[in-house]
Amino acid sequence: MKKLRLAYFGSPDFSAEFLEKILADAHVPVEVVLVVTQEDKPVGRSQTLTPSPVKTVATNHNIPVTYISMLSTLPPTLSLRTSTLPPFHPSTIDLALVFAYGRIIKPDLLRASKHGFWNVHPSLLPQFRGASPTVYPLILGADQTGVSLMLMDEEMDHGPIIEQQSYPISAIQTNVQLLKDLATIGYTLFAENVKKLGQEGIDYASLPVQNHATATFTRPLTKDDGFIELSLVKKALRNERVQSQELPLIIQQYLGRNNITEYPIPYASHIVYNMFRGLHPWPGIWTQMPDGKRLKILSVALKKQDLVIEIVQLEGKKPVSFEQFTRAYQLISLTS
Repeated sequence: MKKLRLAYFGSPDFSAEFLEKILADAHVPVEVVLVVTQEDKPVGRSQTLTPSPVKTVATNHNIPVTYISMLSTLPPTLSLRTSTLPPFHPSTIDLALVFAYGRIIKPDLLRASKHGFWNVHPSLLPQFRGASPTVYPLILGADQTGVSLMLMDEEMDHGPIIEQQSYPISAIQTNVQLLKDLATIGYTLFAENVKKLGQEGIDYASLPVQNHATATFTRPLTKDDGFIELSLVKKALRNERVQSQELPLIIQQYLGRNNITEYPIPYASHIVYNMFRGLHPWPGIWTQMPDGKRLKILSVALKKQDLVIEIVQLEGKKPVSFEQFTRAYQLISLTS
């Protein structure tokens, strides 16, 4: 079987691992001829320009790498570019695959691949469209999510579904663990369907359309999304119930944006624990002490129904056990 010429769009570490799998899998009928990723970014105190993990993988495998602003969609015979990059055109690109790319792809580019653009999205679309599809099921306490392989159209996470697979979320799973498992499922969906595309083709016209009326949307995370009011932390340690107005702001915003009026509010202990699961390691969860200092909550556990805070870090200090913190800093009793 002739290999399909694949353009891969991705940026972060888990997308880089996905690309590595494609390159190592001799049974997948694709040749990665181009990688498109985000521009190098300044990192650390020295602000050193650092390539994305996907770019590093591509460079190590001698695959041409570019940024979306540098792509040419002109036919090869009309392109006046002197770049060694292949033109992004149906005559040179058979299929494009997007997994955690992190940029909007314009309509003219979506039409510049012979078989279109496929996207691996780690949720059961139309649920949890957008930038943070693995975070929100966790912070909301959902017990199921999944992976969607979709044919992209001009709207975000809106296109018809090539295949989906559901996945049960365990009660102790973190975002890092969940994303890793969903990426594995996503790879299987891609590998099976790209073989089908190469052997017998896929009738795009017969693909099921998403139920757009039931869509929910997520947004990119910010550093402040992990904030939990001190009063909620206290209630969590006492395993009390809370009112909707006491929910962390990130949850309130999600419910409001998606017009969700029926949400079974968990006990406070579960709310804090689920926030940790969804937001660790970044942006992490934190509260604010009465003197205005930020207290990072670095490690928690849920034992039976009781929240156990294990490691904390007060602003300007080193991480310590929560027990040590409560002994050393008589700022306030967190349990009363």
